Amino acid sequence: MPLLLSDEPEAGLKGAALLGAAGAGLIDDPAATARARRASGTAVRPQADTRRAYEEALREFTRYYDHMLGYWQPR
Repeated sequence: MPLLLSDEPEAGLKGAALLGAAGAGLIDDPAATARARRASGTAVRPQADTRRAYEEALREFTRYYDHMLGYWQPR
């Protein structure tokens, strides 16, 4: 799946503002408003030849993550 990178340095803040505007009833559809107002961006396409390496890294990350879940207890 391609990853779309925004050229907007404050995309997270704009997203939060859109959600706030929707919550306040100022806009009806935050997703449509975001699409209409988005800045240009870059699409990063997956590379088939690196898929196996990423799958292996994900398996290892998941193994560590699952192992660490019980290590720290919430306070």
